[in-house]
Amino acid sequence: MTISKTVSALSSSEIVLELKVIKAVFEPPVQALKATVTLKGGYTLQISESSGSDFRRYSYHLQKGNEMVKR
Repeated sequence: MTISKTVSALSSSEIVLELKVIKAVFEPPVQALKATVTLKGGYTLQISESSGSDFRRYSYHLQKGNEMVKR
């Protein structure tokens, strides 16, 4: 999934209350996204994605308050 598709999917989701993009890079051949997403139910999703012609790195961290739910 490209970075723009990730942002689009989050922006249109019913469970997303706020999408805060911390860093976005759309300079071919590299794309990168670092964002914090506030979700319904008191959850926060931390997103870090980057991709290029020969790599893809990503991490997602789901928290509720200060407690890590899923990494």
